[in-house]
Amino acid sequence: MYKTGARCVTIAPPPAPFSFYELRAPEMNDPSSTAPHQEPDFQQACACHVQGDLVAAQALYEQVLQRHPGHVETLRRLADVLLRQDKAAPARQVLEQLLALQPADPQLHYWLGHVNRRLGEMEEARRYYRQALMRHADYLEAHWALAELELPGEPYYQVLQQIHADLRPANYVEIGVETGKSLAYARPPTRCIGIDPEPRIECSFSAPTRIYTETSDDFFRKYDLRAKLGGPVDLAFIDGLHLFEAALRDFINIERHADAATVVLFHDCIPLDAVTARRERVTRFWSGDTWKVIPCLKHYRPDLEIVTLAAPPTGLAVAWGLDPRSRVLEEHLEEILATYGDLDYSYLEPDKFQRLNVTHGGWPAVRDRILARRQAGQR
Repeated sequence: MYKTGARCVTIAPPPAPFSFYELRAPEMNDPSSTAPHQEPDFQQACACHVQGDLVAAQALYEQVLQRHPGHVETLRRLADVLLRQDKAAPARQVLEQLLALQPADPQLHYWLGHVNRRLGEMEEARRYYRQALMRHADYLEAHWALAELELPGEPYYQVLQQIHADLRPANYVEIGVETGKSLAYARPPTRCIGIDPEPRIECSFSAPTRIYTETSDDFFRKYDLRAKLGGPVDLAFIDGLHLFEAALRDFINIERHADAATVVLFHDCIPLDAVTARRERVTRFWSGDTWKVIPCLKHYRPDLEIVTLAAPPTGLAVAWGLDPRSRVLEEHLEEILATYGDLDYSYLEPDKFQRLNVTHGGWPAVRDRILARRQAGQR
């Protein structure tokens, strides 16, 4: 991992809706009961299952279970059939029966979270997702599901797209480009600069775009951003190393080339839990300690407007009212790093949303405040 500059780390999307059970050849050594694999109705049920005749498969699996009530594979197949038919209540009953037989299986806990969520039992869903993570600390789907429950807003990619549509920035700077997906939301005539030492571009850009393949620290040492853009930064998105000090440096550097109407976005500002908020990445789902930027700016820069949107999976903070003449952060940088560098996740636990300025109003309410400021001539 780079120690300075920009590097966007993607959090993978959740799985397809019904991936509970991978169909495969029957397990001949299932110890849960006398295996029914050679019985005609079990074989017919498997065939119907594969062919997509879920109603017939359900009926046949239920017949098998009348003779072999504890047969794990038949129970798993029946649960899959019920899930594929969106029969959450009976699926929950089958999954609970399976869990009694295989209590250490994290997948069963995850899917019990899934069906309880379908049934509107959100606290039960959270409990099962957490149980899944206790048994498998890097269970990506369980992390993602918990994030969606905690942050009920639109996914951050959709919010980014709407921000571009509403603000129509004259220019846009993105630190941490990775595949280019979010950079591609800019539309002509927005002039775009992307900064990433190792971009892996997988899309095309309709707006005029230049990507600098270097760290953000190197970029700001070498170039005058305002001169490159032909004016002050209009919109910037910081999504680099997922480390507090890197995000703070990026903000300081952007503010030098900003004005009062500049809007800066920070990704990963609502961590899910202490493990995924660590500075060192130990799970695929990871936000790092970028969240510390929010309490830091609240304390040292009370003149800024800062609101964090509950956009899954890890939040999106919006800051505006920047002052390119301010040197407060630079002058106190050593003190800031000493104070916030080791700030523990437990700081957030009394009231995480309040401490991170999270709004439940969504982007439209924030947009209206930004546009009102601009219409008042504060540029």
